[in-house]
Amino acid sequence: MWQLPTITDVRGHLIVAELAAMPFPVQRLFFITDVPAGGTRGHDAQRASQELLLAVSGSMSVTLDDGRRKQDIMLSGRGEGLFVAPRTWCVLSRFSPGAVLAVFASHPYDESDQIRDYAEFLSIVAG
Repeated sequence: MWQLPTITDVRGHLIVAELAAMPFPVQRLFFITDVPAGGTRGHDAQRASQELLLAVSGSMSVTLDDGRRKQDIMLSGRGEGLFVAPRTWCVLSRFSPGAVLAVFASHPYDESDQIRDYAEFLSIVAG
């Protein structure tokens, strides 16, 4: 887990993402929004890229799988982020209505960095 600083006063919450303080140099930022009820995203892993998932609004479930064990984590706002290491299978599900997920990535998009087949993923992490 990664906690972004949050400043709270009567006007609301200000969540700060100082890019120089991130766990890796950020090369790309993208957002996942408007996932239909019951929909899922992800179902992949990165060969080299690291990611930090941040629930900007609403909540969602993240299932992380390193090839040996799976862990389900519920993300919700307030500056709580989840670090996803390379070679970690990630499935996003149970998006609340209106949920927005920000994904900070260590590399620009590169299709060759993607592992989209679970059997291939298991083969890669096994050896």
